Amino acid sequence: MIAAESNPAGLIRCRIDHSLCHPEQVRVLSDTQLPPDIQTRDISGVSTAAQRLYVLERYHARVCRRDTKDFKIERCYSFKATEKHPRHAHRGAAWGQAEGLQVLEDRIFLVIDNNGRVLRSDPSSTDTWLFEFRRPDGF
Repeated sequence: MIAAESNPAGLIRCRIDHSLCHPEQVRVLSDTQLPPDIQTRDISGVSTAAQRLYVLERYHARVCRRDTKDFKIERCYSFKATEKHPRHAHRGAAWGQAEGLQVLEDRIFLVIDNNGRVLRSDPSSTDTWLFEFRRPDGF
């Protein structure tokens, strides 16, 4: 699975043959005419676990489990309160900064890229974050 980040955002299912990607399914997800159960503004990461597809939707500050066939949203987990918490937020960040996703059996890991910005809580720090969340039941 490959993600197109934005303009347009979408998912590409590939068959890999001798290190070449042969697209088998391409779906643009950022088209504003799409219903809410499929549309997203951008994608900054994908992960698979237990035959399920997880998509990091940075602008919406959420991870969504999507159907592996039609890519419709099945369930989402928001991390906005953590990312925007005064201790973690970066100055000048108008939208989400999540750039990496790994979903495991019982955990979700997110990487926050500061893009060189300082923390609101400590202007001398340009710390980036690796958040670890317990994976919600049924997610």
